Amino acid sequence: MKDPFLCQVAKVGMPVDNIVSMASPVESLRLRKLMGPPFAKKFLIDHAQIITEGIKTLFARIEELRKENDNKVDVFHEYTSYTLDVLSNSYTFHC
Repeated sequence: MKDPFLCQVAKVGMPVDNIVSMASPVESLRLRKLMGPPFAKKFLIDHAQIITEGIKTLFARIEELRKENDNKVDVFHEYTSYTLDVLSNSYTFHC
């Protein structure tokens, strides 16, 4: 069992548990099994084309924004958009 204080801190202000914030090893293992496949080596290899194209698009977008905004870019916002693009494209190909 994890320390309750550390579990609360790991929630990062959110009202629900995540893999890190779960105190019970049984529940944590259950979530890791659900979340594990997308991070497996085979999944990443199978989706390499999508990930590569997404990275190229991300860097091109950052470069475009950098030129438009005096070298200032909210990289976090752009990375979030990239992540959603990769996930939605991966999901589309599996359906």
